[in-house]
Amino acid sequence: MDAIAQPVAAAGPLSSAQLGEIDAARKRSRSIRRGVTFSRFNAWTLGFFAFVSLVLVGVGLPRVGAAAAVCAVLIAVTAVEFVQGTRLKRFEPGAARLIAWNQMALGLALGAYCGWKVWALMHGQRVISTPELAELMGDEGVALAQQMMVWGYVAVGGIVLGYQVLVGLWYLRLEGKVASYRRETPAWVVEVLRRG
Repeated sequence: MDAIAQPVAAAGPLSSAQLGEIDAARKRSRSIRRGVTFSRFNAWTLGFFAFVSLVLVGVGLPRVGAAAAVCAVLIAVTAVEFVQGTRLKRFEPGAARLIAWNQMALGLALGAYCGWKVWALMHGQRVISTPELAELMGDEGVALAQQMMVWGYVAVGGIVLGYQVLVGLWYLRLEGKVASYRRETPAWVVEVLRRG
């Protein structure tokens, strides 16, 4: 006798067809769920760096003005990431778009900070703060350290800005997928997936 796959009868209040609809919708939501996971990772990572920045501002290690500004941006971006990531998990329209702009704003803020540091280094900010170390390194060593700092900030600023813009563009594309998913998926299925 051939072993032909027979549909399994539903064990609960939902029929086999309804369970199939839920499973198909869950599979179609894979890229959206990936966006939710990525958003959560970003939120916790940014939250960690915001906390570290807040501690550094509190003890006054770096120059407080720039560090406080970076800290404020990190806290704001973290908050938006948590809230909009939760909305994205519920398949709410507009959430992925706000995450996209949030990511791009973070890239612009960090790129601007790196640009400001490059400008400050090029216009007289000292790289070596202790005279003893500057004397030990000599003029050429101090000049090399300054040049390395400038190129380091240029590289970090460019990489961060490029990465954040690409992530933002990915989330903008995801916004279209959320809208399409909402159109193609019955409301009751979306509600089931929101709850569990």
